[in-house]
Amino acid sequence: MQKYYTVDHLTHRRVKNDGTLLPIYTIPDHHDAIISREQFSMVQTIMHMRLSGMYGRSQYPFGDKLICPYCKKRLKQRDFQHTVWAKGRDWECVECHDFLLKSKVIEDAVLAAYTELAFYVRVSTDSEEQLNSFENQKAAVQVVLKQHPEFRLVKIYSDAGISGTLAEKRPGFMEMIADCEADKIDLIYTKSLSRWSRNTLECLQYYRALKEIGVNLIFEKESIDTRNTFTEMALSIYASFAQEESRSISENTKMGLRMRYEMGQDTWSELYGYRKGYVIEETEAEVIRKIFDLYEHNYSAKEITAYLNENGIPSPKNSKWQSTTVLGILKNEKYVGDIIMQKTYVADYLTHRQINNDGTIVPTYTVLDHHKGIVSHEQFDRVQAIRMLHGGGKNGYDQYPFGDKLVCPYCGKRLTQRNIHGGAWGQGQGWGCACRGFLLKSKSIEDVVLDAFMSLDMESIELRLPKLKPSRRTAAEKLLELRKKETVDAVHYFWTEPLIDSIEFGECETKESCFLMIRWKFGLTSTRLIKTRKTPREYAELDKQKGRGKK
Repeated sequence: MQKYYTVDHLTHRRVKNDGTLLPIYTIPDHHDAIISREQFSMVQTIMHMRLSGMYGRSQYPFGDKLICPYCKKRLKQRDFQHTVWAKGRDWECVECHDFLLKSKVIEDAVLAAYTELAFYVRVSTDSEEQLNSFENQKAAVQVVLKQHPEFRLVKIYSDAGISGTLAEKRPGFMEMIADCEADKIDLIYTKSLSRWSRNTLECLQYYRALKEIGVNLIFEKESIDTRNTFTEMALSIYASFAQEESRSISENTKMGLRMRYEMGQDTWSELYGYRKGYVIEETEAEVIRKIFDLYEHNYSAKEITAYLNENGIPSPKNSKWQSTTVLGILKNEKYVGDIIMQKTYVADYLTHRQINNDGTIVPTYTVLDHHKGIVSHEQFDRVQAIRMLHGGGKNGYDQYPFGDKLVCPYCGKRLTQRNIHGGAWGQGQGWGCACRGFLLKSKSIEDVVLDAFMSLDMESIELRLPKLKPSRRTAAEKLLELRKKETVDAVHYFWTEPLIDSIEFGECETKESCFLMIRWKFGLTSTRLIKTRKTPREYAELDKQKGRGKK
């Protein structure tokens, strides 16, 4: 403050304040800045060079960097008119007057020092037309090198089939930036600004970062060469056009895809178990069926992964199997012949961030029986139910294998399975009630249910089959089929769900009166005594005490 002061109150003549008579007051960082201190200082230096050189001559752009080779004094720039080189400016030594050279000659020589050239090429898709453009961009390198023999090519950096809206997703671009920072590149040549970037903010950020380390840019189509007279505003305008073009392309692509989806036309991508056109590859299909079978027999994704790797079965990428790959197969509806299109959508055309589509903002498109499935709809549905029982059951507890079939004998609410705190029965899982009055170890219940299942009289059920109602007949036929084709040695959801309607417990006030009753969907009822050391009430109280002790 007080950069000027009035010396005469009558004339009001103002004088520039140099701080000798009156102080100058400075407050650093008084408010938010529009430009950086470095840029402001650079501008002041340029202004000084242009207006305040020796004898008022412009010393731009070299200042006092040029030295006379004869007397070692600093050269000065002045206007000059000569019959040979006509009007212009030159740098001369004002001390010995033995050196004189035209300014443009020196500037051209300095510009020629930018010889380390990088060429950047990019196309956004893998289509044949785009790849031809990719090759054309590469071919242009030789033309540029012939036109500018002072350039030495460092490398052609390229990104094929990658959008220009996000730099970090382009490995070729990021490698080039790293080489610039390593001082390997002086100049980057690109056919057009849209090949360089379709994100205005990133375009300017990288331009400024490269400028700071002395790397210049050339965009052929836009005739932009940052070594010459150039404004950042022009770059931002061209970059905005490129970004808007990207947005328009993105919207048109989305609309085209949605029209295809509405007509039931899927976009093919590589899928384990199928070849293009959804032709089943039988060797891989057998692996998929095995994965579904193992999961139905309560193998976890981790255990299935270990089984596949131990047996030397190649993964979709011909490497080791991963649990995420197994879970992806178990969730994929295409293995039953259905397709769900637009399960995800891009929320931002600049970041390309994918969001799971719940159908609230953009629709999903389902085509049933689109192609021949590898597993049945029934098995696929059971596997999805098992996934929910393991990870998304009631209150987040693992509800395998009974789901909500168990009922508390005291309050009538559904039992939930959870980890128990141990005691006389050790660590494990148990089925308990929210009323905290009932708790039984999971294995005790499963042993009784398995014994009841194995004790069913198959001959009697087969004789009663014609007399049963359709729904009960279906359950009975499922039981007969299951007992003929498979040895059941454990309680699993794949047979409890179609066969058991509900499981009820007695009052269980004593160990001798603790029994359960299984109501089968084919009309029979099995009653079994549960062998247990304590009553469910006693176990529940013991678990509460152990839980308080852990806290």
